[in-house]
Amino acid sequence: KNAMKSFYDALVGYGVRTRADEELSSTPVCPDVFYVWINVGDLHSKRNEWQLALRSYQKACTSFRSLDDSQKDYLRNIGPRRMMRLATSKARMPFDDNDTLISSVLQKIGQAQCLLHKYGKSVETLQEVLRIQKVLEMRSEGIDACTRDIARVLGNLGEVQMLSGDLTSS
Repeated sequence: KNAMKSFYDALVGYGVRTRADEELSSTPVCPDVFYVWINVGDLHSKRNEWQLALRSYQKACTSFRSLDDSQKDYLRNIGPRRMMRLATSKARMPFDDNDTLISSVLQKIGQAQCLLHKYGKSVETLQEVLRIQKVLEMRSEGIDACTRDIARVLGNLGEVQMLSGDLTSS
């Protein structure tokens, strides 16, 4: 409970939220806000609060996309010291590029969507992750970590399709 309060207080400090729990939409985003939203989403996930986790991960995605290139570079450099440790292969740390970062967040979004029984959205999200991972694999010329990341996404995608009753997709 203290961690969650601290993260929400951090968002207030960064000017993203007010103490009255209202979102502020027109404030510039600091790169650290991305990781705060990831941490908030991870805490909600641990509590099985999937709707709140999904919302937090989507806010992380939005904050990431609003950053300029130098801010995204900053995120890549500090990534290994933050919470993203389970989202990608350890062999890929520090994050090679922005696509690796956004792919890891999209995987978290896809998981939350699945657990909320939003299977169609989850499949779409995981297909986007797969597209990104295949581009990363082409850039890295088949490094084992890329192949394992693609296999992990395909496994997740298969699980979602199985849960949704789609047993024939390829």
